[in-house]
Amino acid sequence: MGMVSLCLEFPNLDTMSFYLVFVLLVPYLLVSSKDYDSLKYYMPVLVMIAVTLTEAGKPHLFKSLYENQPSSVASFLSRTLINTLVLTGILLQTLQLTLKTNNLQLGLVSCLVAMAIAFPLAQTVLPLFINEGARWFESIRIGGQPINYPGNWHKYFLGFLFAVFLILCEYLIMTLLLPQLTSSRAKNSVLNNLV
Repeated sequence: MGMVSLCLEFPNLDTMSFYLVFVLLVPYLLVSSKDYDSLKYYMPVLVMIAVTLTEAGKPHLFKSLYENQPSSVASFLSRTLINTLVLTGILLQTLQLTLKTNNLQLGLVSCLVAMAIAFPLAQTVLPLFINEGARWFESIRIGGQPINYPGNWHKYFLGFLFAVFLILCEYLIMTLLLPQLTSSRAKNSVLNNLV
């Protein structure tokens, strides 16, 4: 029995599997290994993962995971829970940076950067990138025949590729630009806490 037919028989099985793996298992592994720093950086990535899975899984998989306009109570609850987890991660990251550097301005700017990448870019640009890239991939023909992409793997690839790009952009902004806001004494502290 394929994943699609299994998900059609058990509604929201795909969404539940997302929560089991990305919301419970990965944070549990990070906490059990006492890697709290990675956890606070991992939480904002949940939006990118959820958007990628929702866009690439259309029309059968991950329908109620992170819809742009929730069409059911389950979809609304899922989107709200993911947004809450992401905001919690950003808040922890911001508070820790503010307390360790004793620089409120730096904390606020880092919060704005993380929120801009996690929400507007991940929610609007990421689906656009997936759909436009998929259209280009689907226009490729070999010997006059279109290429078959089983399971929409090309959409998943594009989504995760763009998510990595967004994470790298955030990392570069946090490590290259934000330390400029601090005094020279606090620069080393900022770099040590961001990396």
